Amino acid sequence: MAARAKSQSKGDLATTATRVQTGFAGFLETHADAVRVGAVLLLILFSLSFTLTKSLWADEHSDITAGYSKLLTGDFRFAFIHAQGNVIYGIPLLLMRPQFPLDNTCWTELYAKEGMPGWTHTYSAMECEYQFLFVMNPGKERQMLIAARLMALLMGVILLLVAAGWVARAYGKAQAALFSLLFVTSPVVLMRTSTANVDIVMVLLLVLSMSQYWAYTQDKQFRHMRWSGFWCGLAIAAKISPLLIFFPVMLLYPLLARMFRLRVRNPWKVALVFLLFCWLGLNMGYLFQGTFVPVGTSLAKDPIIWDKVATVARMESLPGASFLLSIPSPVPYYFAKTLGFVANDILYGGGLPTYAFGRVWPGPVPWYLSVLFLLKSPLPLLVLLAAGLWVARRRLRDHASALIILVFFAGFLLQLKNNLQISVRYVLLAFPLAMMLASRSVEVCGDAMKEGERKGAGSSRPIRSAKASASGSVRRLDFLVLFCVIWSLASAFFIMPHFEAYYNELAGGPWNGLDLFAYSPFYGGANVYNVQRYVEQNNITRYGFHEDAGLYPTAIGPGDTGVPCVRTPGTYFVGANALRPMDTQCYRWLRSESPTAVLWWTIYRYDIS
Repeated sequence: MAARAKSQSKGDLATTATRVQTGFAGFLETHADAVRVGAVLLLILFSLSFTLTKSLWADEHSDITAGYSKLLTGDFRFAFIHAQGNVIYGIPLLLMRPQFPLDNTCWTELYAKEGMPGWTHTYSAMECEYQFLFVMNPGKERQMLIAARLMALLMGVILLLVAAGWVARAYGKAQAALFSLLFVTSPVVLMRTSTANVDIVMVLLLVLSMSQYWAYTQDKQFRHMRWSGFWCGLAIAAKISPLLIFFPVMLLYPLLARMFRLRVRNPWKVALVFLLFCWLGLNMGYLFQGTFVPVGTSLAKDPIIWDKVATVARMESLPGASFLLSIPSPVPYYFAKTLGFVANDILYGGGLPTYAFGRVWPGPVPWYLSVLFLLKSPLPLLVLLAAGLWVARRRLRDHASALIILVFFAGFLLQLKNNLQISVRYVLLAFPLAMMLASRSVEVCGDAMKEGERKGAGSSRPIRSAKASASGSVRRLDFLVLFCVIWSLASAFFIMPHFEAYYNELAGGPWNGLDLFAYSPFYGGANVYNVQRYVEQNNITRYGFHEDAGLYPTAIGPGDTGVPCVRTPGTYFVGANALRPMDTQCYRWLRSESPTAVLWWTIYRYDIS
């Protein structure tokens, strides 16, 4: 009796899931156009809110400076990283004409060192770029930043329209509507469409290439292949130098397409082949960048990773890790360090910061912090990708397709960098596979619904059997698709308005007597301009402000003196991430202080008497 009740309960659950799926599929079918329009409006709303409130962060000053300088000088030679895509952010600055003397000493030395104006990872060059574009134009900093960001927003909207249009032509309007929802609710997409970053330009060109490639599979006209190769090559040129990858990709792209004889009825191969080329195009430059040095040494010396020392120490504590770290690695240390951080994140609760007000989190973190971290990580998308490949295994029997799956999936895993923060150029490439899995689920539900209607015309008994059959078919996919949608919605909610709010309050922070602060690129949305407004409204004339390791000391205007390394009376505004990469001994005195106010979730006010 108990077994029968348990079996009936499972059947009821499967039937309910089937009804939800068929209802969702029916809604997408009947309201596909409205959903796509709503997705575009949501993308504009979300990205515009970030665009208007974010402080300057990360790569923006480099991209804007490099793009504007290229337009001023007419020097469009290729740099290794961020080659041409940043030019688009300099276009609105041509109308504003900010002061930017190219003959200054700082810029001349940078030009001589780098060979051209553009991207660099050194803090001195970052400060140089920031200084001569923003410091020399007081009162125009925010206008220039917003103007450049609006170009990124425009690129994001175009990207959504093009990608959703490609999905609609290839798979139908319902799948395009679902794709649009997944696109808009992705935190990394929102981030890249609201900051002046070159990635969004490159991904747009890749999607254009993909749409032309699909057109080639439809009518076999080679002109589509030429356009596809053109957009793909231009995307690579927008990001990194084509010297190593432009011609190989142009040659291999149509060659492998003809070799696999792709057809639209097998969309898995189309997506996998394209994604393989995207991965190769994005990472070929790194294949020749590394040197033959021990992996551990490379990890410890990497200037970009904040918690580098702690990661190496943690890895050395693993069985056999010290031996592996001492081997001179012929592979780029870029890949080696990503593997190290994957292990670090899995074993130590999702890559929480190791520097936090002079204290390292002691050992494994509580389980709920790892759960919270997973909400903003791409791991659910990786699970969905793996499930999609498993579902498609019967369609991909030949060895060549299996090799493509292996190479792409391994490459995608290797893109998991510090704290599992992977940018839109990697996450977006998995959306076609996620979309196709969702498409398959909608297709199965629709077929089951039609079958039930057809058999139900004769008697009621076939309806029950049709439902049972449908539940059996859908059961393999419905929960995974539902999981993906819930993850996307939850991750979007998690970062609204600034997700560190919820993360820090649960993880600790001054209010709970702990010193831990979480980090994410969304810390750039710390709303520094509202802090400046707060300072003005409260007539605060002397204050210090510390954000993003103090690289941008004039981010909120005059009077900014930073946070001293010794206890000094005064009013201070400290960002949640500000002190992580700094000397932990310098700010130890802050641990004994308590904030008097929290401004917009991520910035704490301290009144030191």
